[in-house]
Amino acid sequence: MYGRKVKLRFLFVVIILITLILTTFLILKSLEENVVYFQSPTEIKSLSEIDKSKIRVGGMVKK
Repeated sequence: MYGRKVKLRFLFVVIILITLILTTFLILKSLEENVVYFQSPTEIKSLSEIDKSKIRVGGMVKK
C-alpha cells in the first residue's frame, strides 16, 4: 500500500513524538520536588498549621 519511505517517515515521527512526550514528563516530574513557593509573612502567620516542608519567606523591604 504505502511505500517504504512513507513507513520510515511515519515511524520516525512517532519515535520523535514519544521521545518529546517522555522528556517533557521527566522534566516536569523532576521539577515537582524542587518547586519552591514564596509566601509572605502575613500568609505564614494566618496558617493554623505549618507543614514540615521548606518555607521560603518573601517580602518587600521599605526604607
